[in-house]
Amino acid sequence: MKNFLILVVLMHSVLASADFQCILNYAPIGMEVNEKNFDDYAKKITFSTKAKKGRLLEFKGDQLKIWNKNDLILVNFKDSQTQFTFQTSYNQQRESFSFSLSNDRGLTCERIVPKGESDPKTLEHFGSNVELVFNENLTFKYFQQNVRERMRPIIFQDGQLYTNDSNRSNLENYCVLEAQLKLDEDISVDKMTRWPVKSMQRLDNSDKFYVYSYSFVDIARGKKMIESFGLVAFSFVCNIKKNEKFTKDLLSKITKNRVELAPRK
Repeated sequence: MKNFLILVVLMHSVLASADFQCILNYAPIGMEVNEKNFDDYAKKITFSTKAKKGRLLEFKGDQLKIWNKNDLILVNFKDSQTQFTFQTSYNQQRESFSFSLSNDRGLTCERIVPKGESDPKTLEHFGSNVELVFNENLTFKYFQQNVRERMRPIIFQDGQLYTNDSNRSNLENYCVLEAQLKLDEDISVDKMTRWPVKSMQRLDNSDKFYVYSYSFVDIARGKKMIESFGLVAFSFVCNIKKNEKFTKDLLSKITKNRVELAPRK
């Protein structure tokens, strides 16, 4: 029986300091970790980059170290059986990150919003607990230029639809829905289809925009969560001006309510 390692790091993205809740999870693939079996399969620690010293977590003989250095978050994992060691680092300003150690081990990191910081009127308030709802039939066009392999986007801006080749403004709010097509043809998604979001992050890597990224893929485990005969759902990413709040009404204006982000039922 294979073990599954997943470290969830929930972070507050502030360059001066960042607080984390870390969970080391050794549950077999397919097993849900809950309050009843948590102590048998997982262990939790807290970590703050304000602290001068990092934290060391030992569980089932393995070691996890996490610490702060030069405004970076460093993570080191050591497997006690194979003596395999893996180390990586991340900028504190990132709000989430993921990687895979192997087919059955991975790291997923998501930001936690402190109480009082999240605006309940914004879509960010709901985090990843949302679904992308299709309010009309939409088609991913196969023939597009400047695309990555079999990835195909539908771009929404000011109520209009665009492909990757279309001329549009780079200065206004826009959203990109992306899927991986299995066939060499256009693929449509029916009205009332719902795509549950797996993870969400807000990125601050632009002077003008916040990037709200919703993923439909379990990146840490390399698992496709939503798949049909013709496509694999990949992501929904919205670039929103920093002086505007990412609300349901704003998203509706961008997409003309063709799609919406709704709290998960």
